[in-house]
Amino acid sequence: MTHFFNAFTKILGFLTAILIFIIIIGLIISFINRTNNNSSFTYLRGDSTSTNKIAVLNINGPIISEPANFYRFAGMGNFDAIYPTLIESYLTDLQKEKVLGLIVSINSPGGSVSASHTIYNLFNQFKIKNNIPLYFYSTDMLTSGAYWVSLSANKIFTNYGALIGSIGVKGPDWIYYNSPTSLSTGLLGNAVESPKGIELFSNTAGISKDILNPFRQPSKKEISQLQNMVNNIYNDFVNLVSSNRKIEKNVVDLDFPLKDFYPSYNTEDKKNITIRHLLTHTSGYGYEIWNKNIAKLIELGELTSAFQGDSKFLDSPLIFDPGSSWEYGIGIDWLGALVEKVSDLNLQDYMTKNIFNPLGMVDTSYDISPENIERLVSVHNRDGSGYRELPFDIPERSDFYSGGGNLICTLSDYSTFLQMILNNGTLNGRVILKNESLEFMAQNHMGNIPIRSMETSVPFLSNDFDFFQGKKGFWGLGFLVYGEEAVTGKPKGSLCSYGLFNSFCWVDHKNDLAGLIIMQLLPFFDKKAIKTLKAFEEYIYK
Repeated sequence: MTHFFNAFTKILGFLTAILIFIIIIGLIISFINRTNNNSSFTYLRGDSTSTNKIAVLNINGPIISEPANFYRFAGMGNFDAIYPTLIESYLTDLQKEKVLGLIVSINSPGGSVSASHTIYNLFNQFKIKNNIPLYFYSTDMLTSGAYWVSLSANKIFTNYGALIGSIGVKGPDWIYYNSPTSLSTGLLGNAVESPKGIELFSNTAGISKDILNPFRQPSKKEISQLQNMVNNIYNDFVNLVSSNRKIEKNVVDLDFPLKDFYPSYNTEDKKNITIRHLLTHTSGYGYEIWNKNIAKLIELGELTSAFQGDSKFLDSPLIFDPGSSWEYGIGIDWLGALVEKVSDLNLQDYMTKNIFNPLGMVDTSYDISPENIERLVSVHNRDGSGYRELPFDIPERSDFYSGGGNLICTLSDYSTFLQMILNNGTLNGRVILKNESLEFMAQNHMGNIPIRSMETSVPFLSNDFDFFQGKKGFWGLGFLVYGEEAVTGKPKGSLCSYGLFNSFCWVDHKNDLAGLIIMQLLPFFDKKAIKTLKAFEEYIYK
């Protein structure tokens, strides 16, 4: 009994000390915040009795959902913070004042996603309902969720040196205790011992109800779920900035690692792959056509071919460290998968909505209708007597839309696309790319990494070849770019793209022309096909 009383006394004394400490801190903070910066509005012009007045609202601190009851209990209810009910109350009062304009003076690092979105809507609705100008002003900090809120304004003003922007989203921290063990002693003295540690059992029903359990390691699926949630919120943020500021949307930073979208790729070999690596073929991914090791893995059944219409080929191993070398590979296929992930549309629907329909490319699609099957031009290869037609089984509906291939179109549609590139991203009044974006895409994004000759591992599909045929060049963002004049006279800076069936195109901004030749012939870089291409270019540039 004495032992129990002593233990009880220790616990009571400890809790009393904590309570006193909380009250003291609360009183101090309450005293400090008697003149809370988040005060009601003042007037830039006029006063409460005027009919011609502009209000100024001062809000400061982190953005939170609501002040916790704990803070209120401790006398800390007036601490600087921005939350929906506070803003709603201010705007309700302002509604009665019938102001001619509102200036919001804000300094905040951001905070809660849901609270930021709610407050954005409150300001935006107030502006629209009252048909008044709304301006935001920040002296020091307007970042993350605070910038989200400020997008409701007609204009944003800041001091020199103020920290503005930080467009991004941070998901919840996920902490779990790996093999936790209990302690025999602690702050309160003796405690219950468990030689085998602490185990937690929870009864749940429904998907993901136990997703943040701190006593177990999260599954790859759960990590992916949370990452998808964060990605979707980030895309909404970017779309909001793009729409309200009337600037071209850049959904994905070029140096975002692949693992940010696919957490399962946070492995030692693949964790550093970026969007830029994928676009420039410096990711470490290859193609079975030109890599014997990948071809061997496919032959052994350990890897899926890129030509089977199954996305499993994206799990291909790397053949070098990302950013250390160059090899033409499945980077563009990966980019197609990323477009689907960030847009929440399949690649067919995304490209139809954003490229094909705006340009009037009515005969371009991954899917092909039964009536259009008969319109397909056959693919041939050479035999001893001439040409032999090759059978190609094309499904009416693709199971996987490949960013690197499988797109079907006509010469007319292909030419339309090239015309848009030649016109600096615009055609018939429709802007697909800004000129600045296109110029950026044509720059060298791979540094001094050389583009080497390719050796075939599947001779039926490709010969050995050199993209630049002895000349200098580099990979931009999706384009092969000549770094010096080609042997045919094609000028430095020409943007090029080549297809497996010996299709070749280029865009020459210097001479205001684009060229396209399609041969429907295998293998790639057929000697006579290259001779024809050379003669075609020489005739144009002679």
